[in-house]
Amino acid sequence: MKNKGEKIMMENELVLKVLLKGWKETRQLTLDWIEALSVGQLNQELARPGLNSYTKHIYEMGEVQEIYTAVLVGKEPDMAKVTSLTFKSEKIAVKTKDELIQFLTECDDRFYRVVNRVKNWQEKVSVFGVEVPRFGVIELLIRHETLHHGQFIAFGYILGIQFPQSWRDAWALPLNK
Repeated sequence: MKNKGEKIMMENELVLKVLLKGWKETRQLTLDWIEALSVGQLNQELARPGLNSYTKHIYEMGEVQEIYTAVLVGKEPDMAKVTSLTFKSEKIAVKTKDELIQFLTECDDRFYRVVNRVKNWQEKVSVFGVEVPRFGVIELLIRHETLHHGQFIAFGYILGIQFPQSWRDAWALPLNK
């Protein structure tokens, strides 16, 4: 029979496993989006102030991941890059899809290195002035990326983008006509 501490540890491991699976699936959808679009579509101007291209959205998503990675180890978030990407309208373009994929891969590598070092997932950390358990940071990361997926879908319909199969499956999207 397991003692209370062992049960809590097993429960924490299960919660972490579920959250990390959710993050991996969410990030894979983003990578599938990049693969499905042309460089021109990724760089195309969107009718959204600040985050006015899919490219800028994707860079902002990675920068937010960097913030949450820092928060996991108790650092204060540096909002400068995110604020600039989100609220300034200058154009940011990539020459290849690999630029975006490499950027997100590097963000993921740093994130997973930190995840592997965290010992106490129930310990609270400050996220923009709100105390949340470290588990909550991963949930916030998933929620943030999913918010962008919703924007991708809305603009995708407007622009006539053919959604990747993974997106049609994950979000039950009807095919574009």
